[in-house]
Amino acid sequence: MLETRAVWLSHGEGAPWAVEDATLTVGPGEDLCLVGRNGSGKSTLLSALNGGLPAGRGKVVVDGTPVGGGRSSRLDAARAVGLVSQDPGSRILGSTVAEDVAFGPRNLGLAPGEVARRVAWALGSVGLADRAARPCSELSGGQAQRLALASALAMEPPYLALDEVGGELDEGARADVRALLREAPLASCGRVRATHDVLDVAFATSVAVMAGGRVAWQGSPRDFLSDLDLVEEAGLGDSVPAAWARDLVLAGLPLSLLSDPAALARALGPAAAGGVGRRAAAACGEAPGLVLDGVSVLSLSGPVLSGLSLAVPRGAVTLVAGVSGSGKTTAARVAAGLLVPDSGSATLDGAPVRAGAVGIAFQRPEDQTLADSVLEDVMMGPSLPPCDPREARGRAVAALRSVGLDERHWDRPTWELSGGQRRRAALAAVLARPSGAYILDEPTVGLDGPGRAAVHAVARSLADGGAAVCVVSHDVGEWLPAADRLALVAGGRTVWEGPAAQGPASGAFEAAGVRLPLELSVAREAGLL
Repeated sequence: MLETRAVWLSHGEGAPWAVEDATLTVGPGEDLCLVGRNGSGKSTLLSALNGGLPAGRGKVVVDGTPVGGGRSSRLDAARAVGLVSQDPGSRILGSTVAEDVAFGPRNLGLAPGEVARRVAWALGSVGLADRAARPCSELSGGQAQRLALASALAMEPPYLALDEVGGELDEGARADVRALLREAPLASCGRVRATHDVLDVAFATSVAVMAGGRVAWQGSPRDFLSDLDLVEEAGLGDSVPAAWARDLVLAGLPLSLLSDPAALARALGPAAAGGVGRRAAAACGEAPGLVLDGVSVLSLSGPVLSGLSLAVPRGAVTLVAGVSGSGKTTAARVAAGLLVPDSGSATLDGAPVRAGAVGIAFQRPEDQTLADSVLEDVMMGPSLPPCDPREARGRAVAALRSVGLDERHWDRPTWELSGGQRRRAALAAVLARPSGAYILDEPTVGLDGPGRAAVHAVARSLADGGAAVCVVSHDVGEWLPAADRLALVAGGRTVWEGPAAQGPASGAFEAAGVRLPLELSVAREAGLL
């Protein structure tokens, strides 16, 4: 049994309590989903389960043994509870994929043959078997997320603590991870998962809602999803799948229908699936905006981009999607002038792109944090030429408010923020410096519902103001209705490009190997695509 007994946690002496009086119990084979808004304490609580963060008060207990402050006790907890953090890149220790997964088993003193068996099983389980010899530095964000999961699985712990483990994965990979956790041998593990994904919640055994650092409610998925106030408090109230899940519960139908789009479409009827992906494209201006033309990029392991071409016109939101490792982030860095391609060109309004001309929010917000506090960090961009430094604070404040980051966090160090709050702060730092083009790479990973809505509104406002806006995201279901244009990338090439509303019916998703999100699958089954 994995337990927290009236646990209080903070991030340092004198720091405010991030978790207060939290009591939870997870047994073998149980799957507990932690839900709550950004900053509610989910990640902090998970970090204490394997001894990574000592309890200020109360106890964490693993199979009857309290986790103490000593090194031996914390090591025992780390062996028993496999933690996959929200920032997988911060925990990569090996130079290659296989070496990283082998690190933990080797430190258990296992025989080479057993280490090799565990590495092969773990990599195969997460779909990285063909990447075993690749340098970790060449992995995409989604592949790094899968690597972190594989490294935890290779330890074969009796418990798993998973923090937004599907956040940077494409739709197919998320479904694979859900299936993996429900199948032997992992079905016998006790799992605690912090998530904003309604499908994770629907198939869990129990749900705990965190608010203000406290466990505000705990119960079954059906009871949670049927209570609109609870769903809103958890920050999940504005998603289409959440509304469908609630409809199923209120109709007395099984939540398992969420895994069967055809049956779900029949249960919901065409009215419930209407309007998904039906946004009319905005009228783009005459300026060409951002253009990639025949771009190729090579790495030591082979081509990353192979003649990729892409247009991101001004006055429109362009959604770029594709499976993990298809080249999206590399293309974004070329488009921002941060990576010189081996061939091809990147232009902004017809001129070669130079570094700094395009505002880019990185997939990993930690990669662009420079100052000691949130406000100072956001002020850095508008403090530099050609901006007027006297306006820097005003621009920073406006940007922070636009992404919904509460003022009480502005003077805090960014490392003290939750993952979702750090992402909002990093996005604000990009928005505070005016630009003619913006690239937002996975801008809603780890965000609650209000945070996602704020980012959607920001992207729309930038495009309506005449900027070229490119959103790179695996969250196709939520972004497609907000986008004007869609580009699907596979194997380092653009395989389809056009109006967003036409993409689902064109066969483009199948051509790109991208699994349709639930919203679009149901709409297709209902005959609406």
